[in-house]
Amino acid sequence: MTHPADADADADVDVDEALAARYGRRPAGGVPTGKILAGLVVAALLAWALWAAAGQQRASVDAVVRSYRVQSEHLVSVTVDITRSTSKEAQCTVSALATDHTAVGERVVRLPAGNSGTQSVTVAVRTEREANSVDVDDCR
Repeated sequence: MTHPADADADADVDVDEALAARYGRRPAGGVPTGKILAGLVVAALLAWALWAAAGQQRASVDAVVRSYRVQSEHLVSVTVDITRSTSKEAQCTVSALATDHTAVGERVVRLPAGNSGTQSVTVAVRTEREANSVDVDDCR
C-alpha cells in the first residue's frame, strides 16, 4: 500500500512531465539576468558619452548687459558684453522691458565670425512705450 504523500509526489512528477512535453523544458540556468543588466549598463554609458560629446561640440555664447540708458520714451541704448568660445558667428536677443515686465522692444545682436573671447557691442532698441530695464538672452 502506498502512502498518500507518495501519491501526491507522483502526481507532481506527472504534471511536470506533461508540461515539459507540451511546452518544452526550461534551460537549467534560467534567464541570464547578469548579462542583460551588464548590457543595459554599457548601453546607458555609451548613450551618455555620445550626449556629452555632442554638448562639447556646440559653441558656447554668453552675454551680459554692461549698461543701458533710456534715451526717450521709444528708444533705449544698450551695451552688451558677448563672450564666445569659438570664432563662429554669434547672436543674442536684447529685450527692453516695461515696468510690468512686458517686452516692449527687441533686437537681435549679431557678431560676425571673428576672434573668440569677449566683445562689447552697443545697440539702440526701439520700444513701443517707455522701458525701464533690459535683458539679454537666447544667445547662440
